[in-house]
Amino acid sequence: MHSIQIDIQDINIYDKLMSYLQSLPQEGLKFKKLEKKVTSFPHELMVSTVEEVQERAYGAEKTVGLTEDEYNKEMDKFFMTEFGIKR
Repeated sequence: MHSIQIDIQDINIYDKLMSYLQSLPQEGLKFKKLEKKVTSFPHELMVSTVEEVQERAYGAEKTVGLTEDEYNKEMDKFFMTEFGIKR
């Protein structure tokens, strides 16, 4: 048995396609319409102004990160404790 999945954003095209497919011989054909799940981001993740983006970028640049050696040590430790392997 073969299956095909088509993601159609325009509902009008979907209806026309389904009408055409249903006009074909139905032996062995099954149709299942899956509803698209709409997900939205929490409001606090939305950025609405250029000033907010600039403020976030400036704040990120001020933070102190790990050096390359510190990062490698942390990753080596993580891989050993989580997966039991040395990377």
